[in-house]
Amino acid sequence: MEEDLRETSSANLVDTDKQNKEEKRGRINAAAKDKASMQRKLTSKPVSIPVY
Repeated sequence: MEEDLRETSSANLVDTDKQNKEEKRGRINAAAKDKASMQRKLTSKPVSIPVY
């Protein structure tokens, strides 16, 4: 029984590490897309500011 618990714990750690790496890649990709979008918006055309 203790052996089964150790195997289950080890399997969970591997899955968690893999999941964390995948989530990290997803966050990095999303951040890169956000950055590119902001750069396009800032360089595309000037924003007119109303004068009161």
